[in-house]
Amino acid sequence: MKTTLLAPSASPGLSIGTPAPSRSALETLRVSLAVAALVYLGYIFTSVRIEETLRMGLAILLFGTIVLGVTTRRALLVWPVICVTLAMGLVARPLDMPNHHWMVTYLAAVISIATLWTRDPAAQVEALRASARWLLVVLMGFATVQKLLSPDFMDGSYIGFELIRGGFAGPVLELIPAIGSVIGPNAEAVQHFHETPPADLAAITLASPFPGFATAAYTITALTLLMEAWLCLGMWAFPKRRITHLSLILFIVTLAVIRQEVTFISVVCVVGLLACTPEQRWLRWTYIGLAVVTAAAVLKTLNL
Repeated sequence: MKTTLLAPSASPGLSIGTPAPSRSALETLRVSLAVAALVYLGYIFTSVRIEETLRMGLAILLFGTIVLGVTTRRALLVWPVICVTLAMGLVARPLDMPNHHWMVTYLAAVISIATLWTRDPAAQVEALRASARWLLVVLMGFATVQKLLSPDFMDGSYIGFELIRGGFAGPVLELIPAIGSVIGPNAEAVQHFHETPPADLAAITLASPFPGFATAAYTITALTLLMEAWLCLGMWAFPKRRITHLSLILFIVTLAVIRQEVTFISVVCVVGLLACTPEQRWLRWTYIGLAVVTAAAVLKTLNL
């Protein structure tokens, strides 16, 4: 009896040992971490409440990460250093840190674990996507519950006050002469109130910018609550749907117009970028564009 042994056919995707990394996954990881490093660079320069020498050292590390290549093993070792430093800030001053500091600390920890735990770019991308998705669920869910439990927010007082003094959408509203002429004096009255000694305080009356202002404040309050609740639900139940990411992009753009919190916005852009799949290329590039613009706006505060 004669036995014939057949050699297996060659397969370009099959090799013995560690499989070759997916070019798409590697490219996705490289771009995502480069954008994250850029946003962290702006944050560390302008917002981190740490000693100046240490801040400069961290900035140099992040700049080196961008220049040398974010997916090399040596460059990835930067992220645990960043994570530990940010965590030290939280431990030292837990009640005196803005919410985006908590977010960037979480993301630094996630990037450290996801990129150093395995060498497979596809697994790293998926770990980052899942972590970013759940961060958005918690972030938007917490914001929704916080607003529901706040009487001043639910009755429109908070939104109304911020609008009437130009705290929300000030640069836009001031372009309308009839509204801008009211917002300016209101803002001056509020500033004077804040600067007055407690013993001399007296009630102030702010002028309404236009008829139906109270209705507008209630409407914006309801839309804000609905948008944040939807983003929580969307990232939980429909994280890969285009409508979910378009809603987050709308939230980012609207927030940039309403409130000039570019550091927070740039971090949310990175979270949205990481929450995308490699196949959602145009969504990813939209997040990248928004992240670069807002990170540049943060660095602009340094007059660079």
